[in-house]
Amino acid sequence: MAKTKAKGKTKPRKETIDKHIAILKNVASKNGGALPSFTQLEKDGFFGSYHAVQTHAPGVLAKMKREFARDGKAKKTKAKAKKARARKPAKPKVAPVETSVEA
Repeated sequence: MAKTKAKGKTKPRKETIDKHIAILKNVASKNGGALPSFTQLEKDGFFGSYHAVQTHAPGVLAKMKREFARDGKAKKTKAKAKKARARKPAKPKVAPVETSVEA
C-alpha cells in the first residue's frame, strides 16, 4: 500500500519526505550551512520540498539553521536598516508656529 489515509487526505510515504529533507539539507550546505529564506527557496524552485517538510516533518525544519529569524524578519535587514538610518542626515528641527488670535 503506497499511501495511507489520514483525516481525509493522503499522506506521502516516508521515503518521499526523506527525499525532500535531503534536498533541503543539500541546499543548506551549499548556502554555507543555513537554509535560505522562504522567498529565496521559492525563487530557486524548492517550494515543493519546503512545503512537504513543513507540513509532514516540521520538527526537522525547527532544527535546521536558517538565515532569517523565526518571526519572519531578517536579522540582516535589521542591521542594514540601522546603517541606513545612521547615513541619513537628520531633519532640521523647525520651531513651532505660534498661533495667537489678537483682537
